[in-house]
Amino acid sequence: MAGELILGAVVGAVAEELSNLILEKKDQAVNFRDHLERLQNSLELMAPLFTEGMQLDLEFNDRQNKGLQKLIAKLRGGEDLIQKCTKVPNWNIYLKMLYSSKIINLDEAILSFCQRELQAEMWRDNKQIMRGVQQFETKLEGQRELQVETWRGVQRLETTVEGLRESQVEIWRDSKQIMRGVQQLETTVEGLSTQLGRSVSLDVFSPGNEGLCAVPELPNCVVGLDVPLRELKIKLFKENVTVLGVCAPGGCGKSTLAAMLCRNEQVQCTFKDKILFLTVSRTPNLKILLRLLEKIGGRLPDSNLSEKDATKQFQYLLQQRKSEPLLLVLDDVWDKSIIEKLFSRTEGYKMLVTSREAFQIYNTEYHSKYLLKTLNHQDSKALFHHTAFFHRTALSQDGNEEFEPDEDLINEILRCCDGFPLAIMVIAKSLSLQPAVIWEKMARKLLKGCSILDFDENLRECLTTSLESLDATVLECFLDLGSFPEDKKVPASALIDMWCELYELEDEDDAYVNLLELASRNLINLVGSR
Repeated sequence: MAGELILGAVVGAVAEELSNLILEKKDQAVNFRDHLERLQNSLELMAPLFTEGMQLDLEFNDRQNKGLQKLIAKLRGGEDLIQKCTKVPNWNIYLKMLYSSKIINLDEAILSFCQRELQAEMWRDNKQIMRGVQQFETKLEGQRELQVETWRGVQRLETTVEGLRESQVEIWRDSKQIMRGVQQLETTVEGLSTQLGRSVSLDVFSPGNEGLCAVPELPNCVVGLDVPLRELKIKLFKENVTVLGVCAPGGCGKSTLAAMLCRNEQVQCTFKDKILFLTVSRTPNLKILLRLLEKIGGRLPDSNLSEKDATKQFQYLLQQRKSEPLLLVLDDVWDKSIIEKLFSRTEGYKMLVTSREAFQIYNTEYHSKYLLKTLNHQDSKALFHHTAFFHRTALSQDGNEEFEPDEDLINEILRCCDGFPLAIMVIAKSLSLQPAVIWEKMARKLLKGCSILDFDENLRECLTTSLESLDATVLECFLDLGSFPEDKKVPASALIDMWCELYELEDEDDAYVNLLELASRNLINLVGSR
């Protein structure tokens, strides 16, 4: 126990040292100031978290001790990373992206450890206390039954009965004290969750919760998806297709297209209210399975189920439906394993999956895929006009006539958005109701070669998630593409030769596999030579 507390104190001390270093160096590392400030906030939250954990006398198992050691190593590595950040010049985009990604990963590792390990430990203690309460209540009930039998059968033992009454009072007092302890522990967990900026729920999902698997609302303006919707619906209703994957890079409108399909009149007539829409992202498979068991089975599943047993129960429930139509939508899937676990050839059962990666499983029997393209120029312009000029008024807030940009400026902005709906909407909203000087400033930046990602942090973070799951070598290969001219074809042989030399790959096949990995994730387009 003492060793565990010492290890926790080391984490707090290292976190404080790293926080002080960020405070000292962040003005020198101007290219990473936003990321460093977020990291500093996380570190400042970490120190009191460990202090409170030691005051509560939390114990860590061997696995969690190893997690503490890994966290300490990452924090010490963060000191070297911050020193490197101070030396990155503004023109070096490669190092800016690389070190920004590493800072974000360190920040997420800190938040993930604090939420997963420490709060899980406190939840375990909470459960132990609740079991103690139940044991006391059982003992109390037994004493009550003994009292009734004693009064009926042996009235001469009044003195003994009085003693039992006093014992009951003591047990009741102990139970009340334990319940107060449970409430205090729940309050502590909620306070720690607030500090981390994450919500931790100690309740299970309640049956009949309509929002659990509800289809999300559609955006105010949707353009360019009418044809994909018709094509997707035709594929979905094919008899030999059970799983249909919608593949495209982030920000292309996959989730919106899936929601449109669920709200389509023909689809709703077929599946009625049996349409379940779940956003998967990086949610563990077991949690997704438990949600489905609750929704399909109509009751809360056993929380102690293993992933394997939960899969068997899900398959069993599907078999019991007797051909009743069911559409399961899995949005933003990152791992094909959840598709494999939920696959079934039960009559009437269909799965719609959206993913950034074109998984190989889509090419197997009873599976199909639909490659969603970006918007063409006409649809891009329509979306931009609707978003930028939706709140158009005769006069702007300062009393001047609203600025009317020329078509050349709008076309230049749309060229840089490359047909991505998310990018178009973000940029259009940032320019809405802005004076001419803001539009002209945007034009100058674009003409100088600035990235569209430089104008919005949320957009950059959304698209960055496509890179975070890449292997380190594959990520380096992707970043190498920035060395080539924009919108120009690059010979695959040149990339393969370069990667073999830079990363000391054993043969060209390894480099070619990296190329296919980037293509499967829709990060590059492979085209045949003429």
